[in-house]
Amino acid sequence: MHGLFGSYEWGSEIVAEIERPTECCHHRSSAMEQGAKEKRDLPLGLRDCRAGPKPHVWLMPYCIPSHANAFYHLGRLLASQGVTVTLLAAASEIERLLELESRLPVSSRRDGLDFHLKPVSDTEVTFGDGIVDLEIRIKYYMRTEADFSAVLKASVEHGSPPTCILADFWLTKTLETASQCGIPAFIYSLFSASLLSAVIYVQRLESAGILKLPGYESAESWEELISLPGLSMTRIADLPEPYLADHHMRDMTMDHGTYLQKAEVIVFSNCRAMEGGPFREFQRILKASPHRKSTKMPEIFHVGPTFLEHYSLGPGSKEKEIGDQERHPILKFLDTHSTDSVIFVAFGLVSTLKQEQILEIAYGLQNSEQPFVCVLNPPSRLPGSDFIDLFSVIPPDCIAQTKGRGLFVKFAPQLQVLAHPSVGGFLSHCGQNSIMESLYMGVPILAWPIFMDQPINSRWLVSEAQAGLEISRERAQVVDRKEVERGVRALFQGDEGRSARKKALEMKQVIREAVGENGSSVRDLEALVALIKGL
Repeated sequence: MHGLFGSYEWGSEIVAEIERPTECCHHRSSAMEQGAKEKRDLPLGLRDCRAGPKPHVWLMPYCIPSHANAFYHLGRLLASQGVTVTLLAAASEIERLLELESRLPVSSRRDGLDFHLKPVSDTEVTFGDGIVDLEIRIKYYMRTEADFSAVLKASVEHGSPPTCILADFWLTKTLETASQCGIPAFIYSLFSASLLSAVIYVQRLESAGILKLPGYESAESWEELISLPGLSMTRIADLPEPYLADHHMRDMTMDHGTYLQKAEVIVFSNCRAMEGGPFREFQRILKASPHRKSTKMPEIFHVGPTFLEHYSLGPGSKEKEIGDQERHPILKFLDTHSTDSVIFVAFGLVSTLKQEQILEIAYGLQNSEQPFVCVLNPPSRLPGSDFIDLFSVIPPDCIAQTKGRGLFVKFAPQLQVLAHPSVGGFLSHCGQNSIMESLYMGVPILAWPIFMDQPINSRWLVSEAQAGLEISRERAQVVDRKEVERGVRALFQGDEGRSARKKALEMKQVIREAVGENGSSVRDLEALVALIKGL
């Protein structure tokens, strides 16, 4: 293999599909009919999942769309290297992944690969409809852990365990259950080494009585500074909310940090060169951890970015789409604008904003006079309240004033948009996936982190990589239109913006080298596959 995404010959047959929500996603064959009764006796999640001659890896993501998407891309990579892969998730999430897959170029699907999508429960996972309710998120989390633990135990009871699992960093109970069942359990982290270092470091300081974090409601303490490994001075407000003293998820979060320090294999979704200092600090902290049974370091692999099979290099543009799908209307809109002139705005698949914040973004973009494509989820609302349509919030006069210069949309093909030559900036929530996609395309970021790992990601991006600027904001407060306008103008017209653009292009080169011939991510993927095949 010459590069992480070399040239492969895919078969024409789609080897896995959902036939109905309660069954495994494999094609039927006459040879399978003989064992139909035995299969019906198996628990949901084990049907058609018997181990074959090749190593069989189960992928177990947390029930957030961006996490499931990342596991999907990892699955394609592993399957292309001769590994049987099954991605497990709730039936509703499997249906969403199938819809996502239908929009991908044929070369980016599972056609010809031994890669399967399999529902483990009929849990209805809904995100993106504007509802903000921590209890609902915790319920999904607990149900996911229970479903995965049950199917792992059943796989051992029925004599068909996987060779190993790759589970989300959040799924500590799942990882522990696999280990108790004698199944090798690897962490797949969609979080950066910066974030994981902070998790362990803060936990250790608190255990030693050196640090006491304020409560979630103690806003007056949020602006206090703390020194974190591999990062410049950081606000308390930039730590993930569950680490604050009185947060509902604090105990679970502390469990994640403890398990991380015991892990034997950790796989990162980014590349080594993206982190440098923070990754070295992460290694140092792990080596000194009192939770490790020996001084032996865990096996650590960086295999990303993993989304690159969507593109091939093309002259005259950042990337060229492959496949014969009809060109998306947003891309046609971008065709009408000059190089590096458009600001792309998107806050991920889950993040929701208040109605007043959406208004300020809309008017800030209008006043910036910069061309834009703005993707927004429905406004946030409480459970039981009426759904609020995005376009009932954005004022008609704003849409009229920006006609031809800007688009407000509910969905955009983010990778294709960032790859377009007219896009010169990305106003982003700074999820790890979005940062990798943007920097791979050499697009600087206007950082607007919202929650969890995003503030730490933003701190790394702005202070360490220097490939972006940050919106001036206070936690839980609305950012006004003047600040939105100022940020956009600074990114496109100011000296800081020009410097960030230069750094983003440098990061683009670094990331591409990682997935190029003999790159670090190529070598790590090969080493990971060799480890799996040797189990």
